[in-house]
Amino acid sequence: MAEMWGLCDKDGNPTTKTVQRFQKIPEGYYHKIVHLCILNSEGKLLSQQRSANKYSFPLYWDVTVGGSSILNENENQAMTRELKEELGIDINFSNISPIFLIKGNNYLDYWFFIKYDVDLDKLKLQKEEVIDVAYYTVQQVERLISENKFIDYLYSDMIKNVISMMFE
Repeated sequence: MAEMWGLCDKDGNPTTKTVQRFQKIPEGYYHKIVHLCILNSEGKLLSQQRSANKYSFPLYWDVTVGGSSILNENENQAMTRELKEELGIDINFSNISPIFLIKGNNYLDYWFFIKYDVDLDKLKLQKEEVIDVAYYTVQQVERLISENKFIDYLYSDMIKNVISMMFE
């Protein structure tokens, strides 16, 4: 069965409108997306390598977790679920606020950042989504971006600024 998305208005308020994943989102409605950057105590970003089966950016390295909210799920619930599904880490995001929000033509992208030391050997990777994990410094991420091996978000500079502020 296809994944169902609940749509929201421009302010992130839920509506009764729904679409299936990959369907066109109607004008005036938005879909919620979440991203997470976990930084260890050394300031390194926990990164995942996307599987070869991914629709976009197969085999690219990415931030810790990213995904879509599903029907009847807010951004905090989506973040909790995505992290558990993709890496097997169980953190409740109900009291964690996103650091910034990117508003696109038909999406709202909530970015969460946390400091958390993760033992890579204890992760349970969702093989359909993630094939590897590693810690990278900001400089290593920049190099991988220049080599077209890491997703270059349009707002990569904003991500770097947040990471720098977290370790000042």
